[in-house]
Amino acid sequence: MNSARPLNGIIGLTELVLDTPLTSEQHADLVAVREASDALLALVDNLLGFADLETGKLVLKQEAFALRAALRAALQPLTQRAQHKGLTLTTQIAPEVADILVGDADRLCQILVSLINNAMKFTAQGSITVRAALTSQSADEVVLHWTVTDTGIGIPEGTPTPDF
Repeated sequence: MNSARPLNGIIGLTELVLDTPLTSEQHADLVAVREASDALLALVDNLLGFADLETGKLVLKQEAFALRAALRAALQPLTQRAQHKGLTLTTQIAPEVADILVGDADRLCQILVSLINNAMKFTAQGSITVRAALTSQSADEVVLHWTVTDTGIGIPEGTPTPDF
């Protein structure tokens, strides 16, 4: 996600300016900038991820990171956007999940941001909740179960889902 930092800056600054007094036209223009930036960020992230997958160059980092701080930083712009839309975005990390983990925080956040953006598109009111629960743990491995739930329109029963 390092290559997307300029877009994250644009999104963050747009959010800040949206919280200031603006004419209705300025507000509408900035909302359009934010939405276009969000779409472009998702596109860049997806293209980079697919390119890495197709070339066999997808390498997950193995670095220590603070889980809760990484999520807070990644989800902060989405939390503001949710609030502007009248939604509540919350995270619930089970207390038994260690805060310092080893893995690829950027990829984890990229996946969660993509799922949350999708949930926001289809949620007109209510909430979006990101949960992490401990599935298993050994001396050298932690397996977490992540869910993103929302009060949106949902996916009809029987809709085929892609295999990953």
